[in-house]
This record gives sequence, C-alpha cells and structure tokens, in this order.
Amino acid sequence: NPYYWKSGFPRNDKLVFTFALTPGEIFKQFVAGKFSVAWDLVPADVERLLADRQYASRCLEIPRLCTYFAVFNSNRGLLANEEIRQKIVNSVDIEKLVRKNLGRLAIPAYGIIPPGLIGYQAKKLNRHRSTMTKPDKEEEITCILNPAFSGPYASVAKDLFIMLRQTGFSVRVINQKRNDYREFHELLEAAEADFALARWVGDYPDSDTFAGILNSKQKIAGKFCGSAEVDRLIAAGRTEPDPAVRNKIYSDMEQILEKQGRVLPLFHEQVFCFASGKVEGFELNFFSPIVAYEKISLHR
Repeated sequence: NPYYWKSGFPRNDKLVFTFALTPGEIFKQFVAGKFSVAWDLVPADVERLLADRQYASRCLEIPRLCTYFAVFNSNRGLLANEEIRQKIVNSVDIEKLVRKNLGRLAIPAYGIIPPGLIGYQAKKLNRHRSTMTKPDKEEEITCILNPAFSGPYASVAKDLFIMLRQTGFSVRVINQKRNDYREFHELLEAAEADFALARWVGDYPDSDTFAGILNSKQKIAGKFCGSAEVDRLIAAGRTEPDPAVRNKIYSDMEQILEKQGRVLPLFHEQVFCFASGKVEGFELNFFSPIVAYEKISLHR
C-alpha cells in the first residue's frame, strides 16, 4: 500500500490469510512451517508449543479486549424470575470452570468490562444468595450458543451445563447449525431462548463498547437482559468526561447486573500468539487486529 498513513509501513509486500480452519489445523500447519503466525489455538496445543524452546522463544501474550458471558432472558419465560436467575448464577464456579478448561488462556470474568478499561471488576461482587431448594424434577431451559462454544470452548459449555444440571436445570441447545454465526445472531435478535452463551470483542478500547451491548435495543445482549435502569447508566457513561465518575457509573452498572442476575460473566481471553523464526518486527496490539501486521516482515 503506497498510500499507507505511516511512513515506512507496511514492511511486507503481501499478506496471505487462511480462513475457516479449526484450531487443530492451525496448529498442524504452523508446526509444519506453512504459517508464519498462529494464534486461536486450544490450551493443549499452546502448552505443547510453550514446552518447546524453539516456539516458546517466539511467543507473545496479551489480554484480548473481549468478554465471554452468559446472558439470561429476564424479560420472558422461566428466567424472568429473578430468584431463579440468581440460583443459576450462584450454581456456577467460575474459577473452577476457567482453570479446568482454559488454564492460562483466560482469566475469570467478574464483570462484562475486561481488564484495562474503566469500570473493570477485578474481584467478585457480593452476590445475593437464593434460598430456593433443588426441585424434585429438572426444569428444562433453552440456550443458544455462539459458535465459539461449539468449537474451541465446547468444554466450557459442557461443564457449565453439568453445573446447571446439578442445580436442577437441564439445558437444551436450540441452534440447528452450531458453527453458523448467521443463525446464532438471528436467534439472538429473536430473544426467545432462556439464555445465550455469547461473547463480545471490543470495537474500540473503551468501556462503552461493552456497556453498549447491554442496551435494551441491542440484539447482542440487550434484548435478553436490558432494562431502563441499565440503559440510563450506559447513556451516562457515554457522555461523562470525568474518568472517576465514569468508573463509578460502570461499577454501578455491573453491580445491578450481578444483583439482579441478568448476566453471568465467564472469562476474558489471554492471547498467546506464535511466530516462526523468519518473522521480524513481531508485535501484538491490545485490540483487533491482535497482530500488528504492518510491522512484520520475513527474513530471507
């Protein structure tokens, strides 16, 4: 690109991206020398590469500006009952779920806003404890899955469903094509399921991009969990210039979501990205694109 905005960049003549590969295929082709850069790997393959000095020395890690979460339909159906939502929220051991399935590839989430942004919750909030007892028979609740929970994070969904079953709730996934993002977003917009396992990757490095998905008119999460009270705080955070006041606004928002059991934050990704020995200028960004592609080149 001869008209690139920064002099001296990009340093490469051409980039070739390969799409629609599973994490296992990415790993195999990177090790075989077919890819110069690889990430989005499953925890076991990350550990294999880190155990090999050749690859460990060519690894960078960075928190990804994203949050994976469960959002409950607080406007219709069984989970319109706040006490039932709280029972579900309190049945999930987030630390155990993340430690067992993701290891160092993620950190437990205690709020919708990820690390590094105003309003981030670094520890558990005080949860309201439900006094409900386990029912004599299971209640079925319906779920829609972001394809990530059918692919690299399928084990997270599986263990989460086991925790819910132990509390008296069986989960029926209603996606017909679990790797189809279009179907997932159509189901999100319809907001007829009891809950969704979803994620949000920030469009820009500010808390507003995460708070905004909770607006009652937004199909990412707001049509499930939105409320006038949360909408008011989102609007206030967007227009407030004082960082300290914004931090209070977003903290208040997180506490409402927690207290009312509208959202169950699960984890924030920790990205491990590997480069081959020929790559020079290898750097990562805090937000997308993770790899600073304009800075890399291949040594020949």
